[in-house]
Amino acid sequence: DIVSGGNIDRTFTEDDLKALRLKKFGDYKVVGQSMPALDIPSKTNGTARFGIDVFAPNMVYARWISPPVRWGSMPKGVNDSAAKSIKGYIRTILADGLGTAGNQKGYALAIAETKHAVDAAAGLIKVDWDLGPYADISDERLMSEARNLINDPDSGLPWVLDGDVEAGLSTASETHEAEYTTSILIHGCMEPMNCVAMQQDGQFHIFVGTQWATRVGPLIAEAVGVDPADVVIHHQYAGGFFGRRLDADEMIPAALAAKELGRPVKLIYTREDDIRFDFHRTPTVQRIKGGVDASGKYVSIDHAIAAGWSTKRTAPGFMAESVDKRGRIDGFSNNGSDFWYTVPNHHVRAIENELVTKSLPPGFVRSVAPGWTFFAVESYIDEMARKIGKDPLAMRIDMLDAAGKNAGAPPNSVGGALRLRNVLMTAAGRAGFGSKVLGENTGLGLSCVSAQERGSPTWSACVAEVHVDPLSGAPTVKKLTIAMDVGTVVNPEGARAQIEGSAL
Repeated sequence: DIVSGGNIDRTFTEDDLKALRLKKFGDYKVVGQSMPALDIPSKTNGTARFGIDVFAPNMVYARWISPPVRWGSMPKGVNDSAAKSIKGYIRTILADGLGTAGNQKGYALAIAETKHAVDAAAGLIKVDWDLGPYADISDERLMSEARNLINDPDSGLPWVLDGDVEAGLSTASETHEAEYTTSILIHGCMEPMNCVAMQQDGQFHIFVGTQWATRVGPLIAEAVGVDPADVVIHHQYAGGFFGRRLDADEMIPAALAAKELGRPVKLIYTREDDIRFDFHRTPTVQRIKGGVDASGKYVSIDHAIAAGWSTKRTAPGFMAESVDKRGRIDGFSNNGSDFWYTVPNHHVRAIENELVTKSLPPGFVRSVAPGWTFFAVESYIDEMARKIGKDPLAMRIDMLDAAGKNAGAPPNSVGGALRLRNVLMTAAGRAGFGSKVLGENTGLGLSCVSAQERGSPTWSACVAEVHVDPLSGAPTVKKLTIAMDVGTVVNPEGARAQIEGSAL
């Protein structure tokens, strides 16, 4: 009501803000009550308007004729003679791109009066490509580069530097070393990337669903040669994003085409291009070596992470300083390795796989780095527990003692590791970990994690009941028991939906 009324005429000074009395827990009237989202009716009855639904008078359709290489190629020429037989086909535009921040160096854009015509024409157009410097990149080469970097003790910067890992390992009664790899992952949004762009009175109007308008606006402005103030972003509903709509890759070619044609242009990615030219989750290689004492308690963990750095590509100013102040680190490629377990000697080496960053521009797939760091850390704990014959639940509880930096601090991490221990014990208890009678070839696995960043934890634990086919080795998840401490819950049903949706 306040926003729709448009009568916001009060400002607050710093002193005014300091003088405000916040409600105490228990005095809330709305916080803690389940409220249905206002957009549920329109999104379920089909009346909600998404970016892909935008239409403008005199609009034409563009189709990106994608190159055979993920990044670095340039169109040299085009043969559209066969496409001219398609009714409604207009022409093919060759346009220079930015070539920075993962954006393409150049585009070949088929233009037609209808979506059907542009799709039909695009299949007949032949483009001569300069494939650029990364035409021969393969998965094997990227992973080999990562391993070479890890093997070089001088590569990377310290993300965590607690104690002396070598001294700790020398006193360990048992050690274990393991490597963990993850592959690229697509965002897979329900609504493919799309944009409507038009130029009017010296301004570019961009109709799109985006997560980062203050970033994409200047990128579009640079591509079309105008001041960023002359790029107007008209926000639309987005049919899923999860970090995918942080980039301007669909907006830049649409704006370039609108500038060239002097007409509104609608560009929609095919599902194939949406997958192949996604800003994928980076492929990673991690190596962990650690040791435990005679009681089975960790005394040392040395963790190396080689990954493409998405923040360096998109917003290098957000990168964090390394512990030794020798350089800057992409936290979004290493978060999660700075866990809440107490390990007196703990070293995490953050290594950029520059070949990945350049040839396969990485993006932000929720929850970014924990998608691989938590996987490695939790798997490693289980492997060591199995090796020494210790219960994996007991091993975790022993390390969640909230000692030192793991005690937590206000305002974000009050309670620290003790809250993580509580959700772990809750999930384990509810799932019957260690006591439930299980069927044949069925087991329980568990893990506990904080969140995307150590400084803003959501304490989470999960126990998975899994059946494994003894012949094929195929796993089937039978049940997930999840416990989460999210702090003050604003909307309980909303929180529940987030948890259930992410688990499924």
